[in-house]
Amino acid sequence: MKMVFLVFYIAYLPAYLPAYLPTYLPACLPAYLPAYLPAYLPAYLPAYLPAYLPAYLPAMPCLGFHGI
Repeated sequence: MKMVFLVFYIAYLPAYLPAYLPTYLPACLPAYLPAYLPAYLPAYLPAYLPAYLPAYLPAMPCLGFHGI
């Protein structure tokens, strides 16, 4: 029964999504993003960026980063 629902969901989702997304997303997103982003971003960025950046930068030579 779960597999039938999954196939039904995958088959109809691409048909309904483009119709619903333009109506609900522009209405909800601009209202939530300016309110939550400036509050959470400065708190998370200084904590996670210095920890993850040195690990990812040497692994991305295609972007021109060859280490710190």
